[in-house]
Amino acid sequence: GIEVKWFELEGPATTEALAAKSIDIATSLNYVSAIIAKANGNDIKIISSYSKFPKAIGIVAGVDSGVFSVADLKGKKVALQKGTMLQEMVIRALEQENLTAGDIEIVGMPSPDAINALLQQQVDAAVLPDPLMTKAIASKKAKLIRNAEGLILGQAVIAARTDFLQKYPDVAERFLEIHSQTLTWAENNCEEALDMTSKTIEMDIKAVKALYPKFDFKMNLDENNQAQFLDTAEFLKSNGFIKSEVKTDSLIKDLIDTRFLKK
Repeated sequence: GIEVKWFELEGPATTEALAAKSIDIATSLNYVSAIIAKANGNDIKIISSYSKFPKAIGIVAGVDSGVFSVADLKGKKVALQKGTMLQEMVIRALEQENLTAGDIEIVGMPSPDAINALLQQQVDAAVLPDPLMTKAIASKKAKLIRNAEGLILGQAVIAARTDFLQKYPDVAERFLEIHSQTLTWAENNCEEALDMTSKTIEMDIKAVKALYPKFDFKMNLDENNQAQFLDTAEFLKSNGFIKSEVKTDSLIKDLIDTRFLKK
């Protein structure tokens, strides 16, 4: 009996919609955008994990770009969605090569635009999530330089406005319950679920089946997960994404609220 209106949004656009009260729940918000939004006064809560997929995020370079490793990115144009885990990933990857974000030219744009810019050789590389990463590589115009495993958490979360949760706690619980049921259905009807996914994202079923194992859809947020959020918050603070006076431990404690998730 509850009407649901869906909106296609990505990264900062989602947190802006939450702040404007245009949406109540974000079903696949990347954790970096959530942390930055909370630090900037956007009163939201993370109520569940949506997915973890560090293997399904990568730095992809054009085949003729002269980029064969992360170190080769120095002086190159790299497209990515700013203020997201994609930016965290590239900065952490650069740090391992004793480079900084200042050593590359970051071109900020949504991921669908980033893949187009890469394939049209307007940029040398892009940081992309799947299925866009796989599509870029399949075009044979781009190659994978490295994925995000070991660099970032690579997590999307389910978040909601705090005032919405306070007013409709039963709706939040029901929403998560239904989400859990969809995951159980997908597990029990895997072939049908993958076929639906293939048609929805317009990707060959073989590619979809290859991608599926890269994603962990467990909804729980344990203490280790929260510790990783805190590590990212410290990283964002040290890199100027959030103000230096923000107390990251208090920030993460106030951001995560798992009361609506049934054990």
